[in-house]
Amino acid sequence: MIAVDKCIVCDSDKQLPFATLKEDKYYKRISMRTDYDVQYVICNDCGLVYQNPVLDESEMSELYSEKYRPKLDVNFFEKQATFFGEKLYSWITKRISLNGDKSVLDIGCGAGTMLIPFKENGWNACGIEPTKNISEFGREHFGVNITTGYYDKNAYPGKKFKLIVSSHVLEHVLYPEKVLHDIKNNMNEESYLFIGTPNITLPMVPYILGGDHVRLFSNRTLSIYLRKLGFDIVSMDNWVPRGIRAIVRKQNQSLKDNAPKAFDDYKAIKGLYKTVSLLKNKEGIEGFTQFSDRVIIRNNLLINKLCKYMENSGIRLVKNNGKPVNAIITSDDSNRKLLYRCKDPMSVAIDLVDKVDLRDHKIIIMFGYGLGYFPKILLNALGDGQRLIVYEDNIPLLKSAFLHLNLLGFLNDKRVIIAINREMLIKHLKDSIKETNTKDFFIMTNSMIDTDYLNRFKEIMDSL
Repeated sequence: MIAVDKCIVCDSDKQLPFATLKEDKYYKRISMRTDYDVQYVICNDCGLVYQNPVLDESEMSELYSEKYRPKLDVNFFEKQATFFGEKLYSWITKRISLNGDKSVLDIGCGAGTMLIPFKENGWNACGIEPTKNISEFGREHFGVNITTGYYDKNAYPGKKFKLIVSSHVLEHVLYPEKVLHDIKNNMNEESYLFIGTPNITLPMVPYILGGDHVRLFSNRTLSIYLRKLGFDIVSMDNWVPRGIRAIVRKQNQSLKDNAPKAFDDYKAIKGLYKTVSLLKNKEGIEGFTQFSDRVIIRNNLLINKLCKYMENSGIRLVKNNGKPVNAIITSDDSNRKLLYRCKDPMSVAIDLVDKVDLRDHKIIIMFGYGLGYFPKILLNALGDGQRLIVYEDNIPLLKSAFLHLNLLGFLNDKRVIIAINREMLIKHLKDSIKETNTKDFFIMTNSMIDTDYLNRFKEIMDSL
C-alpha cells in the first residue's frame, strides 16, 4: 500500500476521513492481501475524494489481471455497444470538428465496444486494454483492433490521433498526471481528448465507491485538474448514470489564466453523503445510505450546484438551540430582511397545512422553498397520486438549508421536485401532467416567507 500525502488537484495536504468500504470485492482478489477495507479521504480544500492509502503498483497489476472480470458475456458487451457506444459516438461527433483525419484511440477500451460505431462510420479505430482475456474477447467477437497492454508514451510513438478516448480510466490509475502527459504526446493542435469519469456529486453508492476507484472527481475538481495539466475544456456535462463526460484539447497558451479560481465546497460534498445516515448499511459502507435513482436523474443539476463553491455571505442563518429557524438575507443594496415573518416556522407550517385543502388538485406548484419547513409539512399531507413542484432559484439559500437541515427525505420522495430555473419548472410541470394525466395545477406561494422576497417570483408565476 502507498500513503498519499497530498491532493493531486490543489496540492493540499489537508484531508479528512470520508468513507470506509468494508470487505471490498476487488481487494479480495489480490492474493497477498489480508485487509480488505478501502479507506477514502476528502481534500479539506477542494473536495476531491480519494483513497488513502492506495494499492501499490504490483497490487494494481494483479487487480487488472484476468481476475478483474473473470466471466465475459457477449450479450453484456453487445448491450454496452448499443446503449453506451452509439450514444457516446453521437455526443462526441456533435462537439468536435470532423474535418481531416478520422483516427481514434480508446485507452482502456475493454472489449472495444465504444469503438464499434466509430469503425462503422469510417474511422480508423484502435484500442489498448491491459486485461488480456478482455482484449482477446474484443478482437474475437467484435473484430476491433485492440492491443493488449498498458498505455504509456511508448505505446504509439510519434502517432497523432484526431480523437483519444479515456472513458472511465482516470479513476482507476495510480498516476493520472503521467497518463495525461503521455496522451498529449499523441495529440496535435487538431486533436481532441474525451474523458469520462464518475461524478462524486452524483452519488450512486455502492457503485461509485470501490477498491478499483482510486479517486472521484466533481465537475469543478476535474476542470481545475485538467487546466492545471494543460488542457482547455471544449464541452463538459453529466451523463446519468455514467457521470462526467468532457471533451478537451491541448491548452491554448493565451487562455491559460482562465482557470477557475473557486474550488468545490468540501463541506457540501461531505454533507451530500454524511448527513444522510450515520448507520452502516447492508452494502458494507459505513456512514452512507444511497440516494434514490429519482434524485440522481431528476435533481442532478441541483445536486451539482449544491456541491460547488458559491458566495454565501448574503445569507446568515438564525438559530435557536442550535437549530436554524430563520435566515437574514442581505440584498445587493445592503438591505437586510428576515426570510420568515414568524418565530416558530415549524408550528406555523403545521397550522398553514391544516387550513389548506388541496385534495382536488393533482399538481401543486409552490414558489419559495425557504428553509423547507412549509414544503416538507405540505408534502406529508399529499396523497400518492399528487405531485409537488417547488420553485426556488436562490441557490445559496438552498445550500444553506442543505448544510444545516437534511433534505434527503424530501428529495427522495417520488412526488416532489425542486426546480431552480424556469426551464426546469416547465419541464417538470410537463412531466407531472403526463404522470398524473391531468392539466390541472394549483399555484401557491410559501406564505411564511417575507412578501418582498416572494415578489421575485411574480413574473414567472404570471407566465404560467
